Amino acid sequence: GVFLAALQMARRRMRAFLCAVSVGVGVLSMVLIASLGLFGERQLQQGMESVGLSGLTVYVSQAGQGQLLTAKHASALAATLPEVAAAMPVKVKSGTYRTSHQNGSAVFLGVNEHLGDVMGLSLVAGRLPNAQEVKYGRAVAVIDEVLAKKLYQRTNITGKSVRFTVEGKEEYFEIIGVIKSQTGAIGASFGNLIPTPIYVPYSCLASDKESVDQIFIQCAAKADLDDTGTQVKDFLSHREQVAGTLSVQNVSGAVEQIQGMAWMVTALFLAVGAISFFVAMLGVLSGMFSATHEKTAEIGIFMALGAQRKDIARIFLLQAVLTCLLGGVGGTVLAGVLLAAASQVLGVTLSIPFGFAAAVLALSALCGALSGVFPAIRAAKLHPVDAMRK
Repeated sequence: GVFLAALQMARRRMRAFLCAVSVGVGVLSMVLIASLGLFGERQLQQGMESVGLSGLTVYVSQAGQGQLLTAKHASALAATLPEVAAAMPVKVKSGTYRTSHQNGSAVFLGVNEHLGDVMGLSLVAGRLPNAQEVKYGRAVAVIDEVLAKKLYQRTNITGKSVRFTVEGKEEYFEIIGVIKSQTGAIGASFGNLIPTPIYVPYSCLASDKESVDQIFIQCAAKADLDDTGTQVKDFLSHREQVAGTLSVQNVSGAVEQIQGMAWMVTALFLAVGAISFFVAMLGVLSGMFSATHEKTAEIGIFMALGAQRKDIARIFLLQAVLTCLLGGVGGTVLAGVLLAAASQVLGVTLSIPFGFAAAVLALSALCGALSGVFPAIRAAKLHPVDAMRK
């Protein structure tokens, strides 16, 4: 049966080729979309892990007249609420860095001694700022390994001094720590478009009386994040009388929402790819009906020679399955080639999900069987004598 089906395809090779190409295009689009969606999710997850944020963040979303949200409130939260394991005020300012050979833009984040508790940073060399350095505004900084290699062509540059300029104020800072990159492949791809994050003591950027941009909160191990967020908001609004509208965001929950939205977009594009796949199946169905009509005489001869109706039906089914499977394999292979080429050009890892590729190939074979079942039934119902007359 398989040999006869392949022989029939070879005799009508152009039609079989065009049907296979249409199926291959549908499979190609679906595989590419799934691969890019998986890559996006992986990059998002790695990016959030590299940034190291978890727990809660609180900020004033709409300013009001009265008490500002300041660095002292971070200390009050950690001292008062048992669900808060650590709290860190954050002040963000833009600026530049400069050495004798390198310069560029940067985002400076003023932090306190709880940087390591609140953010899961991975130290490559050195250490993080301590309480004394934060209290007295010592000119020390923590940078990532990408910037370290850019400045001095090596990772461990602790003890080196780099000139930072923030809001027109220029000062030399000693590098006390180097962490793993927080921009990863994204930063490598976009280069200087993404400013480099640099951590300095909070008091180097703002005083305790100035408003903070955010307060990062690391909750206790068994604390409920939503309940803790409510307590934080009530504490700051009612007890501390912080003016304005306070917003508390569950960072972990926000990441899950972003991942969910990313997969919704991927599913939408997969649906578009599925439409092209469905159109390809209609083409296969049309081609098989046409083949049934053209080979009526041959079918009559086969049946006159003793072929059973089920044999005729099997040949047409196998021909449809082989056509779709050939297109599915071709589309998958082409997707792999395109992803490999893109990986080389962009310097990232793009791969085909093995499970998804296997599922698409199985779907191709199944859809081929469905596309061939009606033409196969029609061919099997032909009467030998009538078929040969036609």
